[in-house]
Amino acid sequence: MTTTAVLLDKAREMDLQDRYINTKHVKYLFRTDQPDKAVEVATELAILPPTAVRTTKYCLNNWLRSFGPHLDASLGLEML
Repeated sequence: MTTTAVLLDKAREMDLQDRYINTKHVKYLFRTDQPDKAVEVATELAILPPTAVRTTKYCLNNWLRSFGPHLDASLGLEML
């Protein structure tokens, strides 16, 4: 993991309800080619009470939706 992803992981653990930190953490996990960890973090946030992380879930959902086509394309090209 890069230094940024490690620091964001520690910051996220300190404050799970911070939308900015949570979305940045997932974003940097995707950027450092760790989609499994990113989905794991997003899943952890998804099971939290909805009122606590409503906007975080919204932002992460947008990130995951925008990342989907890139993942599909890279998996398709990898199979070639």
